[in-house]
Amino acid sequence: MIVLGNELLKTLFPGRPAVGAFVLLNGVRFEVIGSMPHLGRGDNNWLNMRGYIPFQVMATYFPLKGENHQNSFPLLSISRA
Repeated sequence: MIVLGNELLKTLFPGRPAVGAFVLLNGVRFEVIGSMPHLGRGDNNWLNMRGYIPFQVMATYFPLKGENHQNSFPLLSISRA
């Protein structure tokens, strides 16, 4: 399951419902269960272009490799499935 930021939602699903649809994160399929309201002000949309998955799911499917990666998160590519 994934929750999409509102700009990412508009980019991936322009003009159509996204809840119940699927997206791919680095080739792993996730069902869209909701979206976030617009965060921030003006043209600063970096928070609104993100997708959110549970931390334990991220750690299971996208483990970081190597050393010195405490408090780090992998960068994932999101596309419509």
